[in-house]
Amino acid sequence: MTHRVKIFFIILIVIITLGIVGGIVWLIPKPMDMEDALPAGALVYVKLSNIQEDWKKISSTKLWQNLSMIDWTYQESSHWPQEQRDMLALIGKKIFDPISMVALEQFFGRELAFAIFPSSAAALSPPLTEGKIQAQIEDFLSHFLIVTRLAEKTSLVEFLSQWLGLPGQDITHEVIPDGYTMHRVRLPQIDIPIIFVYVRDLLIIGLDETLVQQTIEVQRGQIRTLATDEHFQRSQKRVIRSAQMIGYLNLRQLFADINAAFDALVGPPPMAKETSLENGNPQGVDQQAAFVKTAWQQISRRFAGHDVIGLSGHWEDNNLGLKSDLYFDTTQLDPSQEKDYTCPSASNESLSFVPADVLGYQWSNCLNLALSWKELRREAAQTVITSEDILGLNVEQDIIPAFADKTGGYLRDIRLSPLFPIPDLLFFVEIQDMQKASNIVNKLDEQFASNVQRKDYNGIPIHYLVSIALKDVEPAYGIIGKYFLIALHRTTLEDAIDRHQGRLPSLATSQDFLRSVPRASGQNRFVQFVRVDGLIHKMEDIVQWLRAREEEQDALKDAFQSGSAKRLADMAQEIQDKKKELERLKEQAIVLGSQKEHIAQLEAEIASSEARQKELEKSHQGYDRHQAIREKRARRDKHFVQPLFKGLASIRQWGMNTILNDKAFESTVSLEVE
Repeated sequence: MTHRVKIFFIILIVIITLGIVGGIVWLIPKPMDMEDALPAGALVYVKLSNIQEDWKKISSTKLWQNLSMIDWTYQESSHWPQEQRDMLALIGKKIFDPISMVALEQFFGRELAFAIFPSSAAALSPPLTEGKIQAQIEDFLSHFLIVTRLAEKTSLVEFLSQWLGLPGQDITHEVIPDGYTMHRVRLPQIDIPIIFVYVRDLLIIGLDETLVQQTIEVQRGQIRTLATDEHFQRSQKRVIRSAQMIGYLNLRQLFADINAAFDALVGPPPMAKETSLENGNPQGVDQQAAFVKTAWQQISRRFAGHDVIGLSGHWEDNNLGLKSDLYFDTTQLDPSQEKDYTCPSASNESLSFVPADVLGYQWSNCLNLALSWKELRREAAQTVITSEDILGLNVEQDIIPAFADKTGGYLRDIRLSPLFPIPDLLFFVEIQDMQKASNIVNKLDEQFASNVQRKDYNGIPIHYLVSIALKDVEPAYGIIGKYFLIALHRTTLEDAIDRHQGRLPSLATSQDFLRSVPRASGQNRFVQFVRVDGLIHKMEDIVQWLRAREEEQDALKDAFQSGSAKRLADMAQEIQDKKKELERLKEQAIVLGSQKEHIAQLEAEIASSEARQKELEKSHQGYDRHQAIREKRARRDKHFVQPLFKGLASIRQWGMNTILNDKAFESTVSLEVE
């Protein structure tokens, strides 16, 4: 056999082998995408993949372990029916139960999706009764579909009965063409039918038979699949790399549904019209409805042109990364909002004076001062005119031209003064016209001449107000570089100068910040950063500060109660003694026919003492109510507030930035937990 023949046979064997492998792969059924099992037109769609691995990572975090310490069996009184409160407590307990998690993973551990389809607003027509509200809620819930991928077909009814601990079951089966079986189950204590069907290795669960039936019609090719939905396809153009969660929200349909519901609600009912006619005000109700409609139209115009939000995310190294893409149509936007959707991203120069250890920080560009002023002037014209007179500044001529479109602020700390907590806040706005900005500073100095102090701090003038009444607050303002800054305390402004001049580290050098907002120093439309754990600890300090003052008041009430209890006991004994004396005098009066004046005086004293006794008893009843409130507060702190704070403090930080990218706002979120 020649060399060429050997090569030919080798190539032939390789081709045959590849053909066999390809044929086997082609014959093996491809797992159905969940989007191919659902009908088009979903209002909301979310799909989660890699659930088991992510769940193991999430359940091992301090955040989950701390939240699981909440006592879900504890309940305070509420307006919810007892059955609903019992069910919520049961579900909350089961979610954090390690044993029940095994059953949950069996059904929902591989791949899970849910979709919400548009519902009607027919039940919202006035008059709005409790029955109509309940009907609308049930209609909304009936438009949910849940899809989960199963390793093998298992009994959903048995799972629900065991997981929720509900005995008994009532289930029916209906075999329909093409080999599908529609299952219906109604569990005790839950007066809602659960309908489900198996499609290959997918389990589809819903509360409405018509909607579940549509998933079968999708398999028959009678209606379009969600995978062909234009909103789904558009939302998937920019999903995050290695996404374990994808989804979308159809804003166009959502706003249309809200408008339909609003139109159904604001129309005055016939009875209201008749009542207004009887009262001699035939146009009153119609005018009120027209006013509400006009107000809503002004609000809804802001959302015109919004199309869809695409969602994606993943969990990696105790970090939840999320991405959203808001798509919009510039041809349908409200003209007053056009600048917000066409203004390009820009660099952020404010990081130089922001502390590295800041608790919270936010920056944005494209601030439309002219539009904000127009709306403020329309809503509070008299207040605006008065403010202009006081400051001696014209907003349109002096203030708006002075500033550019970049603005923001940060929270450095929360100081606990004897009077109240004082946030260490600073706000800033970029200067466009330095001469006009300096003029504003001078006008402020003139207005507060009796209280304003001026100080040069390392070559930069700062202005601050001194108040004898509020010694812990010294509002300050000044100019640093290209920004005008306002702070609630002078030392905050001084600290910003130290950061700007390099004597102290700024946020631009913080590794925590750069890790949460990796594009913070680039071109952005919006930047936000929060040290969640630090903020939660400050909130705990505030709660303890409030509790200390409540305990002081409680101690005063306890002291008053102790003293009043003794006075009440003494008064009761005094009344008893006087009543005995009265009886003795009355007996003597019968025998002697005298003592009338003394008896009348004693009766008046007894009546006066009894009146004071009732007042003291009322104060004791108020104290009893106060004691009940104290006990309720202590239970709430123990069962919810303290474990909730402990759980939330396990979230280290939150970062977010937004850019404008080809007619879409692209926002990235990072949530880091322990």
